Amino acid sequence: LKSRQDAKLLMRDLSTGRDDDTRKKKDPVPKFFLETVYREARKKSPEGHFRELLLHLLEPTEEYAAAKDVDTESHRLVIWPEKDRIINYEEGKQFFQVSSSDNKDEGLVSKSANTEFECVADCGHVFHSDGRGIFDIIRPRVKEYLLDFKG
Repeated sequence: LKSRQDAKLLMRDLSTGRDDDTRKKKDPVPKFFLETVYREARKKSPEGHFRELLLHLLEPTEEYAAAKDVDTESHRLVIWPEKDRIINYEEGKQFFQVSSSDNKDEGLVSKSANTEFECVADCGHVFHSDGRGIFDIIRPRVKEYLLDFKG
């Protein structure tokens, strides 16, 4: 990160994108956290490292893309942020062969009966437009799949 502005733009890109004017909360994390990220990045990495990394992630590429789903019989829940700037939502729908249901209540339907595909509306790779983290948003939906180590 070359500047504090780079830290702010990084967090916006992890949200719904730096150019998204519809976001309720312009900056998803407080300034003191941005300052911490900026200072730690300056200590640990060469000048401009994270900026170049982020710009590379945002470039369209087929370099690491899987051509097909190798295990269509696996039962899975796929939850995808609608405005993800790192991993494209439309490409994800195409990969999992998802289309809109004729029934409005069903939402998105995958060609595979074993795949549930859900969209997190108005959400980026890490942050929702209102500033909440994606893990806080999906927790109620995935709770039944998580291990409980308390008992």
